[in-house]
Amino acid sequence: MSEQRQRTDWLVMAGVTVLADLLLFMVLDTSMQGLVVSRLMSLVLAYGIAQAIRLLTGFGKPPRAFVERPGLWPLVVITVVLNTGLFVVLSERAPIVQPVVHLVLSWLGSLAFLAFGLKRIRRFQRPDGQN
Repeated sequence: MSEQRQRTDWLVMAGVTVLADLLLFMVLDTSMQGLVVSRLMSLVLAYGIAQAIRLLTGFGKPPRAFVERPGLWPLVVITVVLNTGLFVVLSERAPIVQPVVHLVLSWLGSLAFLAFGLKRIRRFQRPDGQN
């Protein structure tokens, strides 16, 4: 698989996950009591939807790809923890702001962290002399 195709797959699946998370969170936030519980539920369901779409369309990497590439699964786990942590901190510090704004800001922060981490992983896996 070419590098351009891999990048496109990652972007499509990340976009599907973020969009599904935003939509599910808006639905779950109105029907559930706890803000953090609805946030965690929407994140898990969005990941499930993204994986189902991946299976049906062939976009994205299978879950085993996280184990095959060194350093990728810890980066993804830390990104999820960072995403949830940012959401909780923003929700506690500014409760008058709409929770969807907190969700968008937490996704922006965690995706920036993920992009930087992927760049670092790719850089360290290349042979010496290539950047």
